[in-house]
Amino acid sequence: ESSSGTAIVCLSGDVVNPGMYEVEMGISIKDVVEKIGGGIPDGRKLKMLQTGGPLGGVLGPDSLKVKIDFDEMAKAGAILGSGGIIIVDDRTCAVDLTKSLVAFCQYESCGKCFPCRLGMTHLLEIVEKISKGKGNLNDLDLMNKIGKNMQAGSLCGHGQLGYNPISSALKHFQNDFESCMDGNCPTGSCNERQIVFPENTRPNSWQTIKGN
Repeated sequence: ESSSGTAIVCLSGDVVNPGMYEVEMGISIKDVVEKIGGGIPDGRKLKMLQTGGPLGGVLGPDSLKVKIDFDEMAKAGAILGSGGIIIVDDRTCAVDLTKSLVAFCQYESCGKCFPCRLGMTHLLEIVEKISKGKGNLNDLDLMNKIGKNMQAGSLCGHGQLGYNPISSALKHFQNDFESCMDGNCPTGSCNERQIVFPENTRPNSWQTIKGN
């Protein structure tokens, strides 16, 4: 183990005992979820989890074995970041979760550099399009190109990591994306709500998707 001491984690989502906990570095995510968080309620199955805040990775259920350790989490395609761990059961589509993460990242962009400002907006538009059954495989290639431009041209980590929620979700749950493209969201959760930001949000950051 390369990390020592303790970490504060914020356990949320589909878990019996959500909250803030101080844990020993090196503990497995499985132990955090099951022994500390009490597991998933109602006997539901874990579908995915997301770590490190909105810029972190979306991971599959096999990631429970990963330890709370900077290097181990990086190898798994995740970050410890702010310590957030979101537990998601089998009632949620990966596209719906990704849409929420990208919407937050887009809203929080300061707008100073255009790779992040425009890139996050375009990514959100595409994920929103996919969630409505209007996307196609070309959209996945386009998002990858946008993500690479953001990584190369953004001035800070926010833009450089902004594509991470999408790239990690696609790695583990591309079937969800393809099902939504066909208009068959695997859980139906994509059809339940729409991302709409407050009226006093930053101009030109969300106007193109409102009302669609």
